[in-house]
Amino acid sequence: MSEAKNFAVVDADTLVVDNVILAKDGFGIDGKVLVASDTAGIGDLYDEATGQFTRPEVPEPTPSVDDYKNAIVAMLDAMAQKRRYDNSVSISTYVNSTNPQWSAEAAAYVAWRDAVWVYAYAELMKVETGQRPQPSVTDFLAELPTLTWPTE
Repeated sequence: MSEAKNFAVVDADTLVVDNVILAKDGFGIDGKVLVASDTAGIGDLYDEATGQFTRPEVPEPTPSVDDYKNAIVAMLDAMAQKRRYDNSVSISTYVNSTNPQWSAEAAAYVAWRDAVWVYAYAELMKVETGQRPQPSVTDFLAELPTLTWPTE
């Protein structure tokens, strides 16, 4: 008696894996090709000539405005945290601090934060109006202005 093993259920027409099942040799499904495989996944393509499965490339989804916004907010917070502030809001409250170092850091940060948002909104408007191609979120973050902290 044969042991059960993993089989890729491949559509005979499209050669796309529809399912992966545990079955015994000799099991069959009409209109399907069963191929023993421990690595095939649903959606994989089966090459009958080589007996190999490949995963089709799935393009990354187009980022939404919220994707850019959330990434920028996270970047702003991370920059504030480099100076031991809780987040963007926290460092911004120190603009009028009586401690000269904190006040200078906050002033530099707020000016940078404003420059980041001015640039981001202007460039995203260009994307929306077709004046520039839409960048990935990572590429867009790399375009943003940089912060120069005041010397201590």
